[in-house]
Amino acid sequence: MRLPSASLFDFDFFERLPIQIEVSDSPLTFDAGLLPLRQFDERISLTKQFAAALDDPRDPDLIDHTFLDRCAQPYVRFCRANSKPAK
Repeated sequence: MRLPSASLFDFDFFERLPIQIEVSDSPLTFDAGLLPLRQFDERISLTKQFAAALDDPRDPDLIDHTFLDRCAQPYVRFCRANSKPAK
């Protein structure tokens, strides 16, 4: 029995550790779809442009997370909420 060939996708956002994904019909975590979104966002710099257009009044010496990280959080939450499988 021969298995059908699977599609492979490479992600380049973490060059030190290459990531390759093979499409499968098996049940997967819904978070897996966020990897291509992250790569796409980094390529078009949507979140970076959004953060650059806003003012961050916080004291840089007192923050743990960059303004870019804070701008990305709602975007990621929205994508996760809309990628969950229906019950």
